[in-house]
Amino acid sequence: MSPPSDRTAGHQFPPAKKNLFFQFLHEDRNPVIVSLDLRNNSFGGPIPDGVQNLTSLRHLYLSNNHFNSSVPKWFRRLSLLEQVSLNSNTLEGKVSGALGNLTSINRLYLSNNRLEGKIPRSLGRLCNLKSISLSGVNLSQEMSEIFDIFSGCVSDGLEILVLRNCRIFGPLTDKLGQFRNLDTLDLSELSTLRVVDLSLNRLNGTLSQIHFSNLTRLLDFKASGNSLTFNVSHDWFPPFQLEVLGLRSCDLGYQFPPWLHSQKHLTYLDISNTRIVDTIPTWVWKNLSQINYLNLSHNYIYGEIPNLTEVSQLESLDLSFNHGRTQFRPRRGLSPP
Repeated sequence: MSPPSDRTAGHQFPPAKKNLFFQFLHEDRNPVIVSLDLRNNSFGGPIPDGVQNLTSLRHLYLSNNHFNSSVPKWFRRLSLLEQVSLNSNTLEGKVSGALGNLTSINRLYLSNNRLEGKIPRSLGRLCNLKSISLSGVNLSQEMSEIFDIFSGCVSDGLEILVLRNCRIFGPLTDKLGQFRNLDTLDLSELSTLRVVDLSLNRLNGTLSQIHFSNLTRLLDFKASGNSLTFNVSHDWFPPFQLEVLGLRSCDLGYQFPPWLHSQKHLTYLDISNTRIVDTIPTWVWKNLSQINYLNLSHNYIYGEIPNLTEVSQLESLDLSFNHGRTQFRPRRGLSPP
């Protein structure tokens, strides 16, 4: 059974049909259902116990409802599950250790619930895991512990790890280098990493060029809202071409980052409040020909801003709260913020 289309997935069950559907799940029929998609309905209460009877289930999509129980322990019975989406409900309690029994799982999405507590060590047994999103889960956990949990067999195949706004803390860990296939990390030898999102946590420490040495496929790096310091050499030439870079409130040093000279495909750049005390190099406007969003606010940038004819795709430019003397000569159709 293939996953339903978006139109089917968004169908709203009338109350009477909801009751009949859940009664069907509770009946001892063990129906051979491979994919169950109940996204974008208004189901509430606990996740129906009848789901545990669907032992052939491989795909379970319950996102964007109002389920408000904890993650049931009977999840361990659904050993064939490959994809689980529980995000955007009001699930409570801890991230269940029972999820560690889902050894076939490759996609696990728990973001935007009321879950809290540390990632259980049992999740380190999910050797087929390729993507996990925990955004908004109150982990309150040290980053080194998280990567220690995933540093075994999980690190061989993990492509996407989203830890946005999870209240993780502590210095960046050297174990990042073990995740060779990571594509998304809401770093050193993660050779297939494409997206990194660590925004809005409490991370501190220094990022050096060694952390990025093998990230040849990196497209999107966001670490805004942390206390990270970038310490790279003046002549560093990154091995990647970014499309998105968000480093708001990180420490980039006084100089406008010279390594950005090599980035030709940026469409989004936020380096606001990064302690820059410098003019904007002329190469910026030539290199960023595809930029849509550029935020350089809350720095000490000074000097003259050209007429921006080179950045024809620019839709949003923020130069506010700079303390240098800046002269702006806008091109037609673009006004300073």
